Amino acid sequence: CIMSNGLKLDTLRTLIEAGSVREATAIGNGDRWSILVKVGMTERALVAQRGNIRLFRNLETGLALLRSLGIGRASVDFTNWSPEQRTIT
Repeated sequence: CIMSNGLKLDTLRTLIEAGSVREATAIGNGDRWSILVKVGMTERALVAQRGNIRLFRNLETGLALLRSLGIGRASVDFTNWSPEQRTIT
């Protein structure tokens, strides 16, 4: 899969409404979580307004955001999740 440029929340909302988002994944990294969505064959990360990857302190917050956008199913990848470790930047 190809990781392309990120998606801001408004763009993600538009893509979801158009039915273009095929799947979503919550990714653990250190003690934080990020969201990846698959649009076509490309995976794109949810980013904050300044363009940095949007990080969530807990999984529930990220999943609640996905649900509020109309996504009811997501995968969880916690291979690199380590709640006692701070996120490496």
